[in-house]
Amino acid sequence: MQANQQNQEKEPNKQNQGQDLIPILLALAAGVAIGMNWPKINKYLAPYIATLKEKGGDTYANFIRTFAEKKEATSDYFAEKKAGKKKTK
Repeated sequence: MQANQQNQEKEPNKQNQGQDLIPILLALAAGVAIGMNWPKINKYLAPYIATLKEKGGDTYANFIRTFAEKKEATSDYFAEKKAGKKKTK
């Protein structure tokens, strides 16, 4: 009986194995949703960036602008990479 109990302690609980992946999958899904809707989000953020600059929140405005630029650069990179793959086929 003690050996059986030790084996159960060594083996992970099969019911809980997939639960560790749930936060990762949710974050991935959120990232995909943001990526797909980025043009709409970027248009939505533009007035807020302008307002932050006017009110002296240059730090926040720079952060948002930098984030938007990095996101756009990443999107451009993947679009160019995808277009490059299509040309070679």
